[in-house]
Amino acid sequence: MVSKVKILVCIKQVPDNNASVYLNNNGIPEYDEKTVYVINRYDEYALEEALQLKDQDLTYCIHTISVGPSRVQKALQRSLEMGADEAFHIQTPEGEFNTPYMIAQAITKFAHQNYDIIFTGVMSEDAMNQQTGQLIAAMSGYHHATGVTKLSLLHNTVTITRELNAQESLMYELPVPCVISVQSSIYKPRYPSLSNVLRARKQKIAIIKPDLVVPVAQTTSHFTMPQKTTKCQFIEGSMSQKITELYAVLHKNAVL
Repeated sequence: MVSKVKILVCIKQVPDNNASVYLNNNGIPEYDEKTVYVINRYDEYALEEALQLKDQDLTYCIHTISVGPSRVQKALQRSLEMGADEAFHIQTPEGEFNTPYMIAQAITKFAHQNYDIIFTGVMSEDAMNQQTGQLIAAMSGYHHATGVTKLSLLHNTVTITRELNAQESLMYELPVPCVISVQSSIYKPRYPSLSNVLRARKQKIAIIKPDLVVPVAQTTSHFTMPQKTTKCQFIEGSMSQKITELYAVLHKNAVL
């Protein structure tokens, strides 16, 4: 008999790669009002891995969850269009900075041992903290693997391939329940089918009130923009002059 699992996929909405960031008066990074937000790329791979298990009839259901302001519902809507069964939104005030600990705490409280596998992306494209998955595992007491690029499920055991470096990987088994942080996948995140898009339009995203997010003591610091450490020098003149000048510059800096 094939064992089926209940899956939760953690989704984060991040600014498009072309978005411009600036610091407000409090030293907190903000984006322009016209910024386009999308699903974090690593979370898309995590969702695709979950959907692959669904295609193999190995899941009871796939739920997605996101912590953030109202705009994250667009990302959750996209997850439903891709094939998730239900979506949940832990709503936080607009402009509030949520630390990985706060996000993990909110998700762990929501999950509360109701899921067999919790998927996360290995990190977010904006903050790149690479902490949420590990924190969820620590708070829930689940087994955990990071940098996962491939997995399979058999008899409540997940066999995962974990990337060590560009040329080496490690394969081992995790018992269910577990938290899996996906690096990438051999499966490219799918485009929503028309039937899933029509189904998703009729679904409501469950909103969880912010008071379920347990506040934690924290020290607020500030962000600074990176300082310029290099400069560019343009060489002008004829081709022979440019070659002579370039040789002189390379020789001066001990490159040649």
